[in-house]
Amino acid sequence: MGASVAQSIHEFLEQNATKDLLRFSTVGSVDDGKSTLIGRLLHDTKSIYEDHLHALKADSARIGTGPELDFALLTDGLKAEREQKITIDVAYRYFSTPKRNFIIADTPGHEQYTRNMATGASTANLAIILIDARHGILTQTKRHSFIASLLGIPRFLIAVNKMDLVGYAQAVFDRLVADYRDFATRLGVPELKFIPISALQGDNVVERSPRMPWYHGDSVLEYLEDVYIGSDRNLIDFRLPVQCVVRPNLNFRGFAGQIASGVVKVGDEVVVMPSMKASRIASIHSFAGEHDQAFAPMSVTVTLEDEVDISRGDMLVHPRNRPRVQAHFEAMVVWMAEEPMQPDRPYIVKHTTRTTKASIQKIEYRIDVNTLSRMPPAPLALNEIGRVVLHATRTLFLDAYAQNRGTGSFILIDPVSNNTVGAAMVIDRVPESQLSLIPFPIDDIFLEELKNFDVVVFDDFSHRAYFNPVYLDKVRDFVRDGGGLAMLGGARAFDSGGYADSSLKDVLPVELDGKGSYQTQGAVRPVVTPSGKAHPVTRLLPDPKGNEEAWAKMPPLTALNLVRSAKGETLLSAGSNGSSATVPLLTIGRFGKGRSLALMSDETWRWNFIAVGNRETPQNHLKLIRQAVRWLAQEPSFEQVQIRPIPISRPGEKIGVKLRVLKDDFTPTRQAAVQLRVIGPEGEPSLVQTTADTEEGEYTGEYTPTREGSYRVEAEASLAGKMMGKDRASFSVAFPYGETDDGRPRPELLKQIAAVSQGEYIPINEWNEKTLDRIAAKLESHTPSQIIEQRQTRLWSMLWPFAIILALLSVEWWMRRKWGLI
Repeated sequence: MGASVAQSIHEFLEQNATKDLLRFSTVGSVDDGKSTLIGRLLHDTKSIYEDHLHALKADSARIGTGPELDFALLTDGLKAEREQKITIDVAYRYFSTPKRNFIIADTPGHEQYTRNMATGASTANLAIILIDARHGILTQTKRHSFIASLLGIPRFLIAVNKMDLVGYAQAVFDRLVADYRDFATRLGVPELKFIPISALQGDNVVERSPRMPWYHGDSVLEYLEDVYIGSDRNLIDFRLPVQCVVRPNLNFRGFAGQIASGVVKVGDEVVVMPSMKASRIASIHSFAGEHDQAFAPMSVTVTLEDEVDISRGDMLVHPRNRPRVQAHFEAMVVWMAEEPMQPDRPYIVKHTTRTTKASIQKIEYRIDVNTLSRMPPAPLALNEIGRVVLHATRTLFLDAYAQNRGTGSFILIDPVSNNTVGAAMVIDRVPESQLSLIPFPIDDIFLEELKNFDVVVFDDFSHRAYFNPVYLDKVRDFVRDGGGLAMLGGARAFDSGGYADSSLKDVLPVELDGKGSYQTQGAVRPVVTPSGKAHPVTRLLPDPKGNEEAWAKMPPLTALNLVRSAKGETLLSAGSNGSSATVPLLTIGRFGKGRSLALMSDETWRWNFIAVGNRETPQNHLKLIRQAVRWLAQEPSFEQVQIRPIPISRPGEKIGVKLRVLKDDFTPTRQAAVQLRVIGPEGEPSLVQTTADTEEGEYTGEYTPTREGSYRVEAEASLAGKMMGKDRASFSVAFPYGETDDGRPRPELLKQIAAVSQGEYIPINEWNEKTLDRIAAKLESHTPSQIIEQRQTRLWSMLWPFAIILALLSVEWWMRRKWGLI
């Protein structure tokens, strides 16, 4: 029995591992229902965990559509996304069915986030284009469809959404299909599929909908499970851009990189470009071991039979299948920078692992994404697309993007700011497709999107060479508004990075003196302060003595940033040569609603590496990092006021609301002033008196709910007039229905049900091979249904129904002819 179960599990895991993977992206205009469709897919395929589903229900009631599930909240996780009810960043979700594994990219619909949309769609096998049935094809629908076609996505699934808001009318669907087909004839997409859906109601998403009997095609999930994608990957043109040379010893010289396309085998003849030296593959290695062959997109290290001079930026190819070697070429460019293109200045081209400078020789034309027509040439502005002629200072090894995505795409980089400003696709003589992998520009991050982050980390970083002082003002305001900031030491941090004269000094937990003191001599050891013994950031072990011993075993550090003093709370001090530790090493502080952390050394990696070298676990160092991030992000479990979970109760039943209060050093207190409120289902508040139960900072208040519904508990505590923290929790009140009170089987009731239904009751311990025979015999003993009477009436035997049908068909033909439908 055990061996059979183990074999079944092994077969299941093997089957799951061999399923193919479909990457698809949802694109379209804003509010077309992209996030809702993905949420519905995940929900109806049972791909949401129970705790996630409970959180979704709570979020739907709090900030969503109300009592019904707001599926868009599954992918729209940023604070700004939930406030504005839009998608801003790309959200990736994973799920699987018995037939296939899926990776979904939920992309934004707003024009200003077109860069994010292109990023999410760049690796997709399929694009789901959503169209609102009420509004039809909009400008952003055309823009995203055009960009998806330029990205080389070979198939589109056009989902006409919100059919429930147009009465599931077939005429609306047919009109939109005709309109989109007319537009798509200029895109050159090989495969189009149209499905009418309602993502909110689930019609034709996973199951076919009975509300649209006129539609006889697949549901969205059925199409996604069965669509063929085996021909998407280029396994013909072997291209291996060399990323680095691996030389661990005198007997091994390998060339590492990710295979961009094609297949290579041991013994294959290859040519090194640009030197054109020939050799054969001696061996192929990867993280999984040695292989006889490899294919795209595997990352491998290959060795050659001959000693050939190869360096980063070279490329291995088959001798009779080579890319073009060009310095002068044309490409379709998507401009992604706020600053317009400047043809008179050089840009950096990064193509595979090869980097070179290039100048823009000519702008052939721009493209109007609404009409797909050509516009007069002009320098490209943000989100504009055009055909550009470039000339590079070094030759590149190029394929047309339509033939090979890996070697047919490149990015343009501003050499001054080092920002990616454009994404481009190589073309022959006619425009083909497009690819872009564009990160947020620096202005967007610090001026617009900073509020959506939890923690900002400055790791041995000087702002002078890169930052406008306005950015530091934004980071300071970000902390005061509730964000987290961590500054890690080094030669470019704290005073050495020039922060003593910046606005960031106002939210650092240390006092800077402007001297730029950074010591790299001598050894310092971490010493836990009294505050650090109880604080969750530095509490590596729950036992205070064990925690202090764990810190005493930490290896010494040889670099330290010196500061004038600590403004916040010092958790670790730096001691040396047996002297008392008075110099701050790890300090934390609170500023406004946010928090900050200062670690005055850039050598804490020693705590990890030396532990591994001594064959000890590096868990303590990793735990410190995790706990610091959780504290900065203000995770509820790290708060000073924590409401204990409240079980479900019934009306009229007294419940105990328990909470724990900790001081700033995270030791419990009984002297806190606690205010506890319970908000009823109708929003009515009730103050609850609390008493301190134990020395562990436990407080209890009693409350008796009077009606069914959802209740909210709010608690806040202060000590000596200083606010220590707040917390809130929810609980439900309902009468029990009895179904789950007793989960034990009831044999007598099952026997009664079997007798009334002419069935048979079989206890599980009596099940054997003869049981099936007994059940089959009982089924055969029942008399099957018989046809008692059969009547057949011919339509034309009764004249008046036939005449009515003929008249209706005539009227329908006349109306279609009048309206120009035939």
